[in-house]
Amino acid sequence: MAQFKLNWMADELRKWQLPVVEERGWKTRGRAEFGTLRAILCHHTAGPRQGDAPSLRICIDGDKTLAGPRCHLFLTRAGVWHVVAAGKANHAGKGRWNGRTDMGNSEMIGVEAENTGLDNDQPWPEAQMESYARGCAALVKRGKLTAADVIGHKEYAPGRKIDHTFDMPAFRARVAALAT
Repeated sequence: MAQFKLNWMADELRKWQLPVVEERGWKTRGRAEFGTLRAILCHHTAGPRQGDAPSLRICIDGDKTLAGPRCHLFLTRAGVWHVVAAGKANHAGKGRWNGRTDMGNSEMIGVEAENTGLDNDQPWPEAQMESYARGCAALVKRGKLTAADVIGHKEYAPGRKIDHTFDMPAFRARVAALAT
């Protein structure tokens, strides 16, 4: 079975001394080959409030409403990265960023972070936020992107999506400081 080209993600996150779990089959999981990397799209799972990674299975396998994988990377509340897929994942849907409407699933790494997205799950745990920022900085550096290429799903699909529930400009500033 062929491997997809995002097979560098686990090693890159480890270079940044982040905890990484490689989910079985991730190097060959995906709907198709990934295109040119242009952005990192940040999501929250909108899953249960209890537990560190209650949404992991659905992010890998999907369900009857949307097939998996639903992301490339999954981030637990404790800040542990799970590498889910190296091929194209079902995470973006239709949207627009910086005048482009053609990126979507083919050109953005999708990161699902465990959080309900509701007031009952605020603020985000600092361990998760630190790992999220460091992980995005690692992806930005490896992908020859900038922090401006780290976007929230609500920025890509305004009116359709609400994630993230934290301040994305402040998050990008944090990523930029780490990626320098």
